[in-house]
This record gives sequence, C-alpha cells and structure tokens, in this order.
Amino acid sequence: MKTLLLSMTASLVFAGGAAHSQDAASSPQAPTAAEVLTGVSPQTREEQIGETRTYVSETVQAGPGNVASRNRQTFTLETMALTRNKILMRYRLKSAQAEDATRPYLAGLLQAYIDVPIEFEANLNGMPQRIINWTRVSQALETNMAQALPAEEALRTGTLAGLNAMPDNVRALAILSDVATLAQMQPRGPVRLGRVTAPETRTPVADNRFVASTRFAELDMIEPARCTARFQSGSSAQVAGAPDRTTTTLVGELSTLDGWANTLERRTEAVSAQGTAVQTLTIRREATPGCG
Repeated sequence: MKTLLLSMTASLVFAGGAAHSQDAASSPQAPTAAEVLTGVSPQTREEQIGETRTYVSETVQAGPGNVASRNRQTFTLETMALTRNKILMRYRLKSAQAEDATRPYLAGLLQAYIDVPIEFEANLNGMPQRIINWTRVSQALETNMAQALPAEEALRTGTLAGLNAMPDNVRALAILSDVATLAQMQPRGPVRLGRVTAPETRTPVADNRFVASTRFAELDMIEPARCTARFQSGSSAQVAGAPDRTTTTLVGELSTLDGWANTLERRTEAVSAQGTAVQTLTIRREATPGCG
C-alpha cells in the first residue's frame, strides 16, 4: 500500500523507464536452452500450503523543500493453495505507522487495512494478479475508514471509488505493492549466475523527444552454507534534452530454500527541474528459513 509519490518528475519518465523495472527484475531476457542447463535454481523446496511468512517494510521519502515522510508496516503472507502456474495467497496487515505532514490522513487510511484478510492470486514468483475477495475487502475498508477518518467523507468515498474503478491487476499491484516488490527479486526456475542486461529502449514523447531506458538484473554470491543468494536489478530512464531522470536500484538477499526474499532495499531517485526526490524502501523477513 505504498505509492511512489515523486510527482515532480514527468510521468513520461516513469512510463518510459521505471515501469519496466518490474519486468527487468523478474526476467529481463529469456534464458537460452544452454543457460537453463547451466543455471542454478533459486528455489530448492516447493511452495508449501499453509506456510506463513512475516515481513516488516519501511518507506522513507524526501523531496525538495525538506518534504519528508516515513511509514512502517508489518504484514503476513500465507500460502493458501497452489496450481501449476499460480499461487493463492492471503495478505494481512498486522500493524502500520505513518508520518507525513503533507498527507495527515495517511495513517488513518493504513489503519483501515489492519487485520483485513486480502486473498489474491499471484504467479509463481509471487507477483499479485488479482484480489479474489475484493467485494469483502472493499466492504471492510468502507467500515474501517469511517471509523478511522470520520470527518473525511470525501476522501473515503474518493479512495474507494478509485480502487473500484481499477482493473483487477492494477488494483492488486496498488494495494499489495510491497508484495509486488518482493516478487521482483524472486525468479522461479533455473537461472544463470551473473548479470543480464537488456538493450536500451527509446520511447517517443512530445516535441520529437524520447525517453531512453536501460535495465539489468543480476544473481550472484550463492552461499550454500546459508542457502542464500544475492540479487540486484536496476533501471534508468532519461528524457532526451531535459533534466527529467528516474533511476531505481533493487538489491537484496534471496532464500534459495523457498525462493522468497529475506531482505531487500529499493532506492528510487527522481530528478526534475524542481529538484530531486528520493524514496527508499526496505523490507525485512522475520524468521528467515536458512537451510530448513
């Protein structure tokens, strides 16, 4: 439930570059048959029904004019069912704190999600695709927001209307953004060690200019004694002839036992004529599994 509020950077920078980071982190370039044969498995144990993982995430954001915000959340992820190419999971926010002078209502919005079970369908690396119990979730949110923000009727109505209007996959990614970030560093199936870099892409924008985007992903430092690996990825987008630039880096530790992230840090820097905004997200898994 974190949004990237670096609004001073042109939205075209995000559309042309940072939006590709999710694809780059998961699979920037399909491996060849030879690479699959020589690759390593980032998951040596099958997903287990009933397993619950607990994560703590913290987002710190700073922008021009000493604008700053911080929020911290603890949530659980429970595996409910498995199919050949999907996972059914249950997300539950356990606690949330927010400090944001520009959005004093944020703490109340986060409180509305606490202990609301959100059941969702994900692909095998955990990327949310659809909230399957959205009707019940939206009803719970409506009730909880009325209690947490009794004087903010317009905010409550607008928030729910916006969520209801979203396509299923967009809504799932917006509400479960921390889960989506985890999924970006959780490849499934054999992958080769080392860096994979995608070719630069250029997306036309207004005034005959373009956004140049680059991205990479890298898996290395396999540690058999700890059943962990180091994963990192990055993307950048630059508007030609303009100061607008967005750079995102993601680095963390991956459990090679169950394929889920133990730790990660994502740093996004957005530069525009108005200044520089930086957002840092850290997610830490409680009770890492080691080698089982």
